[in-house]
Amino acid sequence: MDWDVDELLAEPTTEVEQDYSSLCRQWLNERMAPELLPFAEDVVTRVTERLRAQVETLQTSIGTANATGYRSVLIQIELERIKFVLRSYLRTRLSKIDDYGQYIQANPSVLLNLSSTERQYLLRHQQLLHRHYMTSFLRELPIKMNKLDDTIGRTSMVAAPDMESPVFCMVNETIEENLRVAENEYVTLDRGDILLLKYSAIANYVRTGAVSLI
Repeated sequence: MDWDVDELLAEPTTEVEQDYSSLCRQWLNERMAPELLPFAEDVVTRVTERLRAQVETLQTSIGTANATGYRSVLIQIELERIKFVLRSYLRTRLSKIDDYGQYIQANPSVLLNLSSTERQYLLRHQQLLHRHYMTSFLRELPIKMNKLDDTIGRTSMVAAPDMESPVFCMVNETIEENLRVAENEYVTLDRGDILLLKYSAIANYVRTGAVSLI
């Protein structure tokens, strides 16, 4: 199958299509990126409000002629598709918060990537986790050995995302300057290119939207 790059990069025409396209892009980026990306608050809010309005409309039309026929079925299928993407996006973020909770708390710049609800979840999760560890085994250890953020040599107990992991990406906007990927090794980033690179090399471009993960 031949890839039509112009078709893949074509911009949606309506606001609804733009928001759904943006949500899908944020979802894929979040799933493929090793780090926790900034929360897409604006698009999530708009998509959630539209979903709520559509669901209320469908519930109101139940039992009427408007609730029958293929159109109603197609609307429900479309709503389920959007809800799947939204739920997967949020669950992916919660999974990263579970895995890297201490790391996130220790880095204010990363903490800013969370929504207010996610920050509440992080705080509660860390409190419960620490309480569980203390009651299970940490209280039996000497005080100097019951910390969860010790560093032994160069090895830290705090789990952190692997920023050097390889990722597939698509270039959405041509980058004028060459990208340094290794010592004395550079690549060009032209619109439509699909590349396999270390995440750390393109992390900033992912955050700005110039590059998308696939």
